Amino acid sequence: MAVVIDSGPVSAEDFLRHVPRDKWRELMLARRRFLDVRLSHDCRCLVQFVNDAEAMFEVLGFASAEQMIREGYGLEPKEIDIAVEWLKLNQPCEAVSLKIVLGKHGGDRKSEKVKDQVGNTKLIGATVPYTIARLDRDRPDLATHVRAGHMSANAAAVEAGFRTKLSKFEQIVRWVPKLTHDERQQLRAMLGRDDA
Repeated sequence: MAVVIDSGPVSAEDFLRHVPRDKWRELMLARRRFLDVRLSHDCRCLVQFVNDAEAMFEVLGFASAEQMIREGYGLEPKEIDIAVEWLKLNQPCEAVSLKIVLGKHGGDRKSEKVKDQVGNTKLIGATVPYTIARLDRDRPDLATHVRAGHMSANAAAVEAGFRTKLSKFEQIVRWVPKLTHDERQQLRAMLGRDDA
């Protein structure tokens, strides 16, 4: 007689390695319910859920992880990719709301409503995930080059025409605040010389 161990109900936050394969569909559905309730005020779970989708999609009968994210989790993969990239870069310790909004051309980007949705619009516009998403929308060819590592997101944004290339002087001005005290002293000494 075979012994069956009941591992109990599956929770959305369970690690995939702790959930038997025959309960993966139950895990996916628990995560969908969890996302429906929690995603608007805390999206940190997305990194784990998206990584797990890479391992789960085939077993659950999806053609790709992207299809599982769309149909299984009920999320828009392109928006979620942006959020996942941001979460990997920033690794927040506290709850972070999912409010990444990519407007269409000519949309409202200056009103208080939009600023409330995306925070500081100048900061959002400068992030790599935002830049890649905008390239996906406006110049997919350049987005492909960025993902392949053939060019930086900034260089692609300059080529696409929605960011200007900084002059050498502007680049120096941007770096000065990041210099150590000793480096600033060296810079002052160098600038005081006639041959500088």
